[in-house]
Amino acid sequence: MSNQVAFLIFELKGMIDTIEEMASIDEQWNYPCIERLQKKVNELVELVKG
Repeated sequence: MSNQVAFLIFELKGMIDTIEEMASIDEQWNYPCIERLQKKVNELVELVKG
């Protein structure tokens, strides 16, 4: 996997984590959708690390 793709995945993880934190404060966010996206990005992060 190229360094650019790995960097993009880690950037996405940071954005998703921030959105998840905001969603926990504001109940109007679609939280299940955020959780699914966060799970998929975390799986990609593990692939990059592994």
